[in-house]
Amino acid sequence: MTIVRVEGIPDALALYPHLPGDVAVVSNTHGATSSRYTTGLFKDKSVIAIGDADEAGQKGVEEFVRKVASVARHVATVRLPYDVQMKHGN
Repeated sequence: MTIVRVEGIPDALALYPHLPGDVAVVSNTHGATSSRYTTGLFKDKSVIAIGDADEAGQKGVEEFVRKVASVARHVATVRLPYDVQMKHGN
């Protein structure tokens, strides 16, 4: 199974219809840098992390990847094709 982590619920809802059936989408619930996930949920899974193109989004992705890398089978980060802004990036 593959899990895609995005920054917000609107991102998850926009991405979900474009994914195959064996891919799940999860989202932050407490801001860009919040990763209040139980890392065990990602054990032996492939994880793809996507953050918004702003400083908080990129920091949040880095923190999330550090947390799940010890348990996930594979972790990848996708960087959006936009310049990283200080706030409110794409």
